Amino acid sequence: MSILNRNSYKINNLLIVEYIKGKRYVFYRGNIVGSTEHNNKKMSDNNNIIYSALFVNDIDALKKRYKPIHKNEFYHHSTIQFNPQIIDNNLMGKTIELDIVGRFINDKVDLLLVSNDYSTKEHPHITLSTAEGVNAHDSDTEIKNNPNKINHFSKLIKRTKSKIFTTYGYFSPIGTIKTKHYV
Repeated sequence: MSILNRNSYKINNLLIVEYIKGKRYVFYRGNIVGSTEHNNKKMSDNNNIIYSALFVNDIDALKKRYKPIHKNEFYHHSTIQFNPQIIDNNLMGKTIELDIVGRFINDKVDLLLVSNDYSTKEHPHITLSTAEGVNAHDSDTEIKNNPNKINHFSKLIKRTKSKIFTTYGYFSPIGTIKTKHYV
């Protein structure tokens, strides 16, 4: 982080925080992405938010509970929406507990089905691993085309292994953001 002047500082080459008339504004590539005046901020196309998601807080613990089946490991997040137009700053950084409701395994993907009420996906999930040459985005297609491969967890398993703690945030070219745009 470097100070540009007494009213602004640069976090990295793309993100700048500036104070104007006592209000804090956050700029990404020259576009405002948050301020002390905005709770729900409409995102412009230039902000390049790739997706909003619930990001897994303890990936190592999740890997210990659910060992990867395939070579490419993910364990990262449960997608809420691709190319979101609105990021809810009231939820940014909030810890959200997800229930694991099942597991899907085939020769291409391995994933956990979760109860992500924020998700726009038909089958909210966390991709654990994929086979060589298979993209994590293929998980949606695999679930849709092979619903018989879903192993829905019994109530006993749900009680003992069903919780994942996540944090609401989004992913953009500058990385994973899990804190509010403003203080």
